Amino acid sequence: MQQSPPFLAPPGAGIPLLQRLALRYLFKPLKLRAMTFDEAERLWLAANAKLIKELGEIPRFDVTTRVLVPPQRGLEDSSRFWSIAMTARHLTIVGAGVEQLIVALSEGRTDLPPADTAAVKPELERNHSAAIDEYLNFSRDFHTRLRSAVANTESAATHPHPWFGAMNLRQWYWLMSTHTQIHRKQIREICKQP
Repeated sequence: MQQSPPFLAPPGAGIPLLQRLALRYLFKPLKLRAMTFDEAERLWLAANAKLIKELGEIPRFDVTTRVLVPPQRGLEDSSRFWSIAMTARHLTIVGAGVEQLIVALSEGRTDLPPADTAAVKPELERNHSAAIDEYLNFSRDFHTRLRSAVANTESAATHPHPWFGAMNLRQWYWLMSTHTQIHRKQIREICKQP
């Protein structure tokens, strides 16, 4: 049975201030400063493999039911009332944008539109099981496409993330793995609902 839409913060409202501060001023300088392209790639491949395995175990008739999940670290409030299909669609939207961003940064380009968390929410009309296949197709050779398109894995060019601040292409690639893990947890929470 479909839940009624809850009252949630608007898209783009971000994560709680303490989480943002910890990410930007503790985690980023300590963990991400020395992130290599190869390390970011390994982390994303591992996170994506786990997500693909779990998506393959979900009955397709259940994937369009929207479920309110509890608040979780790294997940905007407005993203808590999604279906599995909506979550997969979001992962595709974000992944395609980050792919273009990484390639641009590898070429030294910084004239890019601002990253906007409100702009990457899934469209309600795309809440169907095909969104899962779309993500699987997108993610299948993501790392291969990047390897062939990235001009310079050591590029110093940066682009700001709304929560982390300025990030280079290796840090954006790392973000793909963390983003995937956050939404994998969300999908597990959705699956827990009766």
